Amino acid sequence: MNTTLDIQSRLTCPNCWVDLSPADLLWVSSHPDLRGDNYLGTDAQKRFLPSRFDSDGFALDANGMRSQSLACPECHLAIPRILVDFKPIFVSVIGASSSGKSYFLTSAIWELRRKCQALRLSFADADPVANQIISEHEQKLFLSDKPSELVAISRTETDGELYQQVNYGTRQELYARPFVFSLKPTPDHIGYKGEKELRLVSRALCLYDNAGEHFRPNLEAALSPATDHLALSEALIYVFDPLQHPRFRQLCRKHSQDPQLNDDFQVVRQDEVIVEAAKRIRLKANLAEHEQFNKPLIVAVNKLDVWQHLLPNIDFNNLHPFQATGDGVTGIYANMINEASRVLRELLVQAAPEVVAACDSFCNDVTYIPISPQGCSPEVKEGNWGVRPSSLKPVWAEVPLLYALSRTNCGLVPTISNNSQ
Repeated sequence: MNTTLDIQSRLTCPNCWVDLSPADLLWVSSHPDLRGDNYLGTDAQKRFLPSRFDSDGFALDANGMRSQSLACPECHLAIPRILVDFKPIFVSVIGASSSGKSYFLTSAIWELRRKCQALRLSFADADPVANQIISEHEQKLFLSDKPSELVAISRTETDGELYQQVNYGTRQELYARPFVFSLKPTPDHIGYKGEKELRLVSRALCLYDNAGEHFRPNLEAALSPATDHLALSEALIYVFDPLQHPRFRQLCRKHSQDPQLNDDFQVVRQDEVIVEAAKRIRLKANLAEHEQFNKPLIVAVNKLDVWQHLLPNIDFNNLHPFQATGDGVTGIYANMINEASRVLRELLVQAAPEVVAACDSFCNDVTYIPISPQGCSPEVKEGNWGVRPSSLKPVWAEVPLLYALSRTNCGLVPTISNNSQ
């Protein structure tokens, strides 16, 4: 048996959330003739408990071919190997339909790839298959070979590629598919303990994105495992789109000609997303109605480029939320984040008080962070919305994720309380 499978004594399936021992993991056959799984269908490769291994510790399937993929014994879905080696950090992203979650996640991941080096971190895809969707979105927005042409990324569907169906006899369940990344300290990171200890201080970051429709208040959706990750995540990021809020739109029209501010829009009660999420978390975690969620709730207030004039005393384009101390430690500058959260909350109390009330009733640890994943206005051509890759200038897109990491106490993203450069 490969010794890497003994790194974690217990692990959690990132799909169905069952607690596992590495010894219970199934392997996924590699030979093309070994197809058919009772849970995943006739096209899926067979899952099996190994009895033979090669000299490198990889299981051999029934036809003698090396197997390199692992699967959960409960749901039979694939488990990225990094989750056996590294402790996971689970973060969930929620928001109403068309709130901009897909653009947020794409820009956030792209910016993390660019900026983690300054934080003395190595950030990379841990499972290219699981991350294929977001990689395609990054390609479209930031690596386009025709950057002056309008592009758009698809919205999250309720049963699309971000979900995986498992058949338990006559019962069918839908599970959220995570994006999985590796986070490792570089040798100049304060938490680096040498190559031998790298597995102990590194982490696997698992991100979940749900379609906004999954938070409609109905019994069937409330019981769906597609949102079970909410109760077990170490931080929630709630994407709020001010331009879907009537009062906020009125304030923005006084200073902006953004095409998203036209009269043709549908009012969405975005506070209902938080209310419904709170309901499901309390149900899954067996919390009483009066008990509050004890993990950080980060409200990412979207489309800053349109409404930043409503906070005239703060120039977010020239604020750097990361600071380095005199001894070279770089991390989240807590004072700046807290001040931005304070003034943004005051604005939301005036413009969208029901959203603040919903967040406060659900969680006592709420931080408001402004973001602009695109940094520019979209355009309309022949009835279709899009952005030009050459115009993209993300502002604070990566900050909610890095702030979430700083609050998990994993030590990879330190919190700097004072500007002690």
